[in-house]
Amino acid sequence: MHANAALSLTQNRQSPGKVPIMPQYYIHLTDGAATEIDAHGIDLASDEAARVKVSAAVEELREEFSGDDWTGWTLHLVDAFGRCVLDLPLERLRALA
Repeated sequence: MHANAALSLTQNRQSPGKVPIMPQYYIHLTDGAATEIDAHGIDLASDEAARVKVSAAVEELREEFSGDDWTGWTLHLVDAFGRCVLDLPLERLRALA
């Protein structure tokens, strides 16, 4: 169920074979023991655009998975070079509900 959450965040990825013209970002989810790796990524204009997109997606996740326990889970947004752009503890999803 958490893997589906990560997948829904990266649905607008460009088709394979196209040269990306924007920076690529990956959204990984981890609970410390298990990690859901985003292998597809998402193309966005900038770090700030990526933060805004992920923040909006987290709000959608909050609604879609509101009954799930996200305690201990963290969303890691990284760029194509592995540089961390955002770390977001997802237990906040429960607090926002």
